[in-house]
Amino acid sequence: MRSVAKSRPVRWFTISMVLALGALIAWAEPAFAHDKFVGSSPTDKATVQTVPSRVTIRFEEPPGTGFSGITVTGPDGKNIGIGVAKIIGSTLTIPVKKTTIHGLFTVRYHIISDDGHPVSGILHFTVGAKKKPAASSQAAQPAAVPAAKTGTQGADHGWIAIVGGALAILGLTGLIAKRTNTMRD
Repeated sequence: MRSVAKSRPVRWFTISMVLALGALIAWAEPAFAHDKFVGSSPTDKATVQTVPSRVTIRFEEPPGTGFSGITVTGPDGKNIGIGVAKIIGSTLTIPVKKTTIHGLFTVRYHIISDDGHPVSGILHFTVGAKKKPAASSQAAQPAAVPAAKTGTQGADHGWIAIVGGALAILGLTGLIAKRTNTMRD
């Protein structure tokens, strides 16, 4: 009977430690993360006066070769990309045909990240005249610069680490309390 009583706190402690270890592993950023999109030219949802001579997509790391590509389609659904997209460092770029078409353009990209997984995305930009702001007595304000994205991948799993840590403390406390009670007996 005494061996069963001793095994319960040990089992609880072991389960708590496994949960805590799992929480820490989930909280840590993976060593091989997919290449992250960091920007484009033209930027997503931008309005430009004319079709750019090329479209460029930027990533955190250089993409792998073999599967990488960009397709640029106009409002009429026709592909206006010229040739095959090229990888230059951490960018993927493709020349674009000259056209006078105005409207919403779609950019689709796909790469193989440095960890071997495919990454793809869709961006849009509009070609056409920008709407002029209404006349105002105030001086023109400079365009707002978009805020840089910060890495929050590990922060998304912070609550898992907190729960795992709490379980580990509870398990350790339970083990200590049980050992203290058995020592008194």
